[in-house]
Amino acid sequence: PDLGEGKIVLLDRFWWSTYVYGLANGIPKEILTNIISIEMNYLKNVNIGRYFLIRRSQAEKDFSVEMCKVIQDAYSKLALEIAAEKLTLIDNDTDINDPVDTIYKVMRNTYGQ
Repeated sequence: PDLGEGKIVLLDRFWWSTYVYGLANGIPKEILTNIISIEMNYLKNVNIGRYFLIRRSQAEKDFSVEMCKVIQDAYSKLALEIAAEKLTLIDNDTDINDPVDTIYKVMRNTYGQ
């Protein structure tokens, strides 16, 4: 409903996560594409103004350093393929307020709100 009213909506972990974590765990691209197809079909009609890729040196405590690198590399590759012109990279090895402030500033500059 908010999209229909022209409001700004921030999504965290949409189909990209399914795709990236699936690839990192050896699921074939064809299967992942089928899994995410409904969400991708819906979002193709949504005007996505900005993408934010938040990177950390050790993104997940549940994974090895090697697996984190695989995941982060897959996110970076996907981001550049899908959203290079609308992409803001954010390094997040500091306080949580730093990336939040960056996102807020980019959104204000993009939408003037």
